Amino acid sequence: MKRTFLTFLSMAFICAMTLTGCAKDDNPTGAGADSETMGGYEFAIERDAQGAYYVVDGTAALDALAAYVNSGGETIGKRFKMTADITYSHKADGEEGADTEKNFTPIGYNDQELGHFFYGTFDGDGHTISGIRIYGSADGGASSGIGLFGATYAGVVQGVTLADARITGSRFTGGIVGVTYGRINDCHVASDVTIHAVQSEVTNLGGICGWTQGSVSYCTSSVKIILGSSDTKCKEVGGIAGRSYPGPDHNLVSGAVIPAAKDYSHGAICGYSVSTNLDHNYYYNCKVASDDITPAYVGVGNMDATGNDGAVPATILSETEAVPSTMTGKVAFRRTFTGGKATSICLPFAYTPNKNEGKYYMFTAFTKEKDEYFATMTETTGTLAANTPYMFIPASDKGRQLIFYFGEANYDVSGELATTIGVWSFKGTYEPRTYGKASFTGWIYDFVSKMKTVDGVDVEAGQFVEAEYGTHIPSLSCYLQYKDEDPQPKTSGMKRADVGSENLPETVNVRFVSATGE
Repeated sequence: MKRTFLTFLSMAFICAMTLTGCAKDDNPTGAGADSETMGGYEFAIERDAQGAYYVVDGTAALDALAAYVNSGGETIGKRFKMTADITYSHKADGEEGADTEKNFTPIGYNDQELGHFFYGTFDGDGHTISGIRIYGSADGGASSGIGLFGATYAGVVQGVTLADARITGSRFTGGIVGVTYGRINDCHVASDVTIHAVQSEVTNLGGICGWTQGSVSYCTSSVKIILGSSDTKCKEVGGIAGRSYPGPDHNLVSGAVIPAAKDYSHGAICGYSVSTNLDHNYYYNCKVASDDITPAYVGVGNMDATGNDGAVPATILSETEAVPSTMTGKVAFRRTFTGGKATSICLPFAYTPNKNEGKYYMFTAFTKEKDEYFATMTETTGTLAANTPYMFIPASDKGRQLIFYFGEANYDVSGELATTIGVWSFKGTYEPRTYGKASFTGWIYDFVSKMKTVDGVDVEAGQFVEAEYGTHIPSLSCYLQYKDEDPQPKTSGMKRADVGSENLPETVNVRFVSATGE
């Protein structure tokens, strides 16, 4: 059986109200409906574990959603879910008219006289929207709230990545949402996203949102913010938010460019925060302009936000890179998971989990039962040990979530990272591994965290699948291995006395045992 690499989905926290799908009857148009026309476009209706949703699979659907909301269309209780990446065509940089190009109208808006907010749930489902160009006028009007979404109220925007975008506005301008009274979770702004302010009296520019009186959680931003001229008046510019009333939490800003707010404050996380209750926000490798504000705070422009890691610099661990042998200061680990589906993890530092984030398990037995093989994982409670492989099942009621792990260096990354039961070892790795013929030693089983089809065979979540040449295992994850000492490549028909007269299994099931023995 050939093994293809599984890409884990990035999952964002979903509040309880959104898990119910469409609030009225869990169906946008009544029992059995499979489509509905909104904004001059016929949206297909499909269903998942959370209920019914409108399919957003291209520019026509996204444009229609904007037209529907901006004309006063009702979105309370409605779910919109992306099923594919969406790309807008645009002029090349330097081409005439490129700087003022507008090929997309933000979804929702808020001005002094009239506003149409997005009230529903928009789930990017891990997909990317790229190529949008937005150019707002210098006056108020619809430019008061500019971004992928102009204005949201009690709604949720989650699981979407914005890339290759140029967004120009004068007030409340952000990559994901311009102004929000709702929730933004697990949204990401790439390094090729520029927020550009050419107008004077610019206020509230942010990588994720310009102005928020809601929540911003588990988001990442690598935004580049540019002011038009040296005499442009500007206030409240941040990598996550320009101005925030409640403090953002568990966000990461990397490589962002934050200019000086000449009329007020700017920072890597927030330009200005009304709340002092910021929680676990990290930044690294950012260019935050100096200014004449005394004292000048880098994380949040108007305050010292180092308490509770409200806004602090950090070293970032990535599953695509090897963990460095030495680290100092704060360390953050960004990893993607699927709510309710088991995966593996190992950490170079001891970690005490939040009781609501999920359950962790250790490898405790390996058995053969009839014609199936089982690796038993037993729940562990309390602090996780450093350099130790674990299985992790995120809480299913969290829906989609992105989890950050935090610690304080220095760390020892030379540990063995293995739990051995007989001839089987559950191993962690601190460097990504791609197995080729020269490096393949013994049988390796890589974990599947959701059902997939391999060579026409359904492989269920909770199994380790035989690794083949070319299998890739990311950093800070784990795998199951049979006996290290055999350097020979695996061949069809090879037998092992240690496991009886049969070949080693193509899959190994995983049995999870709770702390109470269930």
